[in-house]
Amino acid sequence: MASPALIILDFTNGPAVTYPQGLEIQERIAAARRAGSIPDVLILLEHEPVITYGKTAENANLLTSTDSLGDQGVALYGTNRGGDMTYHGPGQLTGYPIIHLGDNNRDVRGFITSLENNILNIGDRLGVTGLHTVDFHAGIWLGRKYVAAVGVRIKQWVTMHGFAINVTKESLAGFRHIIPCGVQAIESVCLSDLAGCEISVATTAAVTAAIWSEQVGGDVTILQTPAALEWIETNCPPIPDAEH
Repeated sequence: MASPALIILDFTNGPAVTYPQGLEIQERIAAARRAGSIPDVLILLEHEPVITYGKTAENANLLTSTDSLGDQGVALYGTNRGGDMTYHGPGQLTGYPIIHLGDNNRDVRGFITSLENNILNIGDRLGVTGLHTVDFHAGIWLGRKYVAAVGVRIKQWVTMHGFAINVTKESLAGFRHIIPCGVQAIESVCLSDLAGCEISVATTAAVTAAIWSEQVGGDVTILQTPAALEWIETNCPPIPDAEH
């Protein structure tokens, strides 16, 4: 039987995932994708509260001491993606596309634009209109209100990291600790507030999976917990510590 064009691993029906757990999942899948043993994969999940920062982050954009963050149950984690400070936590849908851009599609800006366009489509289907991109920063906005973050890393033309969409009010709690993405005087906002009704992370994940499936145009396999973890264990060997 032919392999699917895309596998979607949806963890939103299970507990929130720690950032190190999510990073290990990404690294295992990316290594298998670079080896050509699996097709493209989209990971969808919620994280436990964490502030992450990229390689170009400014310390001044962290507004709360590390000790105070720990007391409030918020982790702090450096990453190998681009970009500055951002927050992940419950109520936010985080998506990690592990995509091989291929010999004829090595367009990083085009890939980021496609992620942004997908989020705009997600908003439309959930009744949130007026969302847009801006010239000065990746991501999705409504005026000066920040709705979704986008940031990627690419190794051997396989992508990691991706996007984070603020879905419920709960997703906004951690942004008080940072200057999001280093952009002053912006407000983070969620889809539920913009829609004027409660939207769940699970619903947003289902809409996201539908949009990605339509774009692929081929066979798509969608797995939720625990089948998603079983698929990883079967197809994506652990990465030796020295290779992280």
